[in-house]
Amino acid sequence: MKKIYVLLIAFITLSCSVDDGNKTHVSYESLPIEGVIIPEEFQLNKKHKITLNYLMPTDCHGFSNIYFEKNGATITTAIIAVKHITEENTCDTINIEYEASFDLLASQTEKYLFKFWQGKDDEGEDTYMEMEVPVVNN
Repeated sequence: MKKIYVLLIAFITLSCSVDDGNKTHVSYESLPIEGVIIPEEFQLNKKHKITLNYLMPTDCHGFSNIYFEKNGATITTAIIAVKHITEENTCDTINIEYEASFDLLASQTEKYLFKFWQGKDDEGEDTYMEMEVPVVNN
């Protein structure tokens, strides 16, 4: 009985193929932030929600993460998308607006400078929408 069970498992395993012949290529890319919803001021030691609006360029793209880099009082953010492409498909342009958000704990008394990535200019330099948010201690 054991031999039949082992042969049955081996047959099922060998007869199923996970490889459908399509090779998927995955890449990650930054997407420009189109708009931001952010409080006019932060309260010290409180969490505040920051919402980022962005366009998903094609149906091959999907949200991956929010890039977040804090350097002192300066916070740089961007949207990171994953792009899946197989040898057989093409990507259709969709430009659908989405939003993603994160919480920030205002843990310092000096104002925050946010740099929201908006793409590259004609010279290939990164461009940012900059916003300053003061911190109040109530």
